[in-house]
Amino acid sequence: MPKQSGDRRPATAIVITNGQYAMGNAVDVEVFHSLPQNVLGDIGWLLDRMSETLKLREDGDEGTLIIPEIHGELLWTAEVLKLADEAGWQSTYDGQSGWRTFNPLKAGKLNRDVALHVGLLPSIDQSKNPLFDVRDTDAGRICRALTAYQAATDTPYRATPGVSGCASIRRRAAAAATFRGSQGRSTGQPYWLWDAHPGHMRGLGEATWSRPVPDDPPPYVVQLDVRGQYLAGASAAELAWSPLDHAGPQGFDPTMAGYWLVDFDAAHAALSRLIGHRDHPSILSWVTPYDVREDPRDPKSRVVGHVLPLTTPAMTYLWSLGVRPDIVDSWTLGATGRYLRPWAERLRDALASYTDNPPPPARVDAGRLTATLKATYAETVGMMARPGGTVYRPDWRDTVIDVSTCNLWRKIDKAEAVTGQSPLRVFHDAVFYLSDTPEPSPELLDALDATRPDASGHIPYKVGKLRHVGTKTTAEYTAARTRRRNQRPARPARKGNQ
Repeated sequence: MPKQSGDRRPATAIVITNGQYAMGNAVDVEVFHSLPQNVLGDIGWLLDRMSETLKLREDGDEGTLIIPEIHGELLWTAEVLKLADEAGWQSTYDGQSGWRTFNPLKAGKLNRDVALHVGLLPSIDQSKNPLFDVRDTDAGRICRALTAYQAATDTPYRATPGVSGCASIRRRAAAAATFRGSQGRSTGQPYWLWDAHPGHMRGLGEATWSRPVPDDPPPYVVQLDVRGQYLAGASAAELAWSPLDHAGPQGFDPTMAGYWLVDFDAAHAALSRLIGHRDHPSILSWVTPYDVREDPRDPKSRVVGHVLPLTTPAMTYLWSLGVRPDIVDSWTLGATGRYLRPWAERLRDALASYTDNPPPPARVDAGRLTATLKATYAETVGMMARPGGTVYRPDWRDTVIDVSTCNLWRKIDKAEAVTGQSPLRVFHDAVFYLSDTPEPSPELLDALDATRPDASGHIPYKVGKLRHVGTKTTAEYTAARTRRRNQRPARPARKGNQ
């Protein structure tokens, strides 16, 4: 196989398709049109040679290899994995999506700090892989996509954007070596896995709120979206370093990360009085509290109240409004830090670069790359609440989402205070307002601190900022909402205490 010259940067990805072989890094990709005979017939030799070509020698080294088949197989079979094991390479990741991660044996022990991520093209699930077309036979194009992703995230792509994102978080943490907590002391790396997370503790979740279209409404509905909402939340979130402590009832402390179980009925009543009318959204409108039973041991006894877990950012928002519910229980920790900030800022800079200054199409498909980078942070936040991954911190996931939601709510509150306008609908990161014109009013954009187009009409990429993304007539909006309601299957009533 072709070798790298000594004065060139090491390759980070190798792609083999039918009749083509490509290798490269973020600077350069080289394509060859001939392969040694039977190159895909010996997996042990292939892994050894690929790791040598990618210079995977030191701890922390990783690379990506894409192949069209192995030993004549289009799937990872037990026989192929056995042959790899006999050659000193063990598969430590079964992604169920055509990908395997192989680690070499070193002095008789598995060296997990050196990894070769291998994708078998025919068995890669396209629906989980937005980075490249698995039917593509252009090895150079696939290789350029892989190297561009690694340059953007500092992590080789593997399996799915979410799996790659969790790996990227840990890689960025290892590069940072230590973190500084909110008290200024060095904390080292945080706990990445919390297997004993209390399942009844949760966050607000993604916002879902709407109100009916009023009689004789303005003619238009404008939609504004928060750009990179979870990315902004991940950068700003103060997260617990280790698993939370069960602290019981205590006074609220905004410097502590965690969950606060509060009297929902009192909180909801106080917030409703403060809002004063149903046209303004409440962050407690889509949540489901837990029932408090007269006899806690009898699930059929009379309901005497309701409680709701709130994260620290949600409690901080309520306290800023003067809503201070009684705390009946808590899971908290004082040692906190912005542990996701290095990862979030790396992704933010990459997205801004590819969005504001897209490269020539011949170099990389900017549309596919930006879609994959967006899927990376969105899927990663969700995967933090799923056991079995490399980052399992449901409390982090809840905190990131609630930071994002509460920041959006502060903007909505300010817009109503300044302009008197309340949204028609809020859905996750999107806000809909009635409007007299197809464009949002300057007063509304200012109150929402929205990003405006520059002289060329381009809206600069700024995470956490709202931007105008579309307009419908009010009649079109109403018709679309009616269609969705009619198509939606009936759902059983949710019960918070189950």
